Amino acid sequence: MKNAMIELHDSEVINVRLVGADAVIEMEAYVHVSDGVPGVDAGTGWTQPFRVTVRNAQIIAWLGELTIYDGRARVDHHVFDNLLPTDLDLAGATELDLTGAGILSLRGSGLRVEPMGNRTFVETFER
Repeated sequence: MKNAMIELHDSEVINVRLVGADAVIEMEAYVHVSDGVPGVDAGTGWTQPFRVTVRNAQIIAWLGELTIYDGRARVDHHVFDNLLPTDLDLAGATELDLTGAGILSLRGSGLRVEPMGNRTFVETFER
């Protein structure tokens, strides 16, 4: 069975909008798929559209367009450094920080990651 994770590095924020109390981030994500550990072991790289929702969001910073160079998410004791599961729905104290040419920093009470379309092959990834 293949394992897949979004690598925040090389992903791109397409749009950020507020829907009620939530911040909805639309992104074209770089997805690493591997038989081993995504982001570490050999596998394949793909792009895929995703929707990332921060519930009850407070925008701390939102500056400029954002091709992500580095990213970090935390929901309570769950910490994700530069990698996000491709299907995630957690409740709890949430921090999402994305940096690149711009900055997007959000706080909230939950994080949901949803795939929004098909994957497109980009490359074979060797370690």
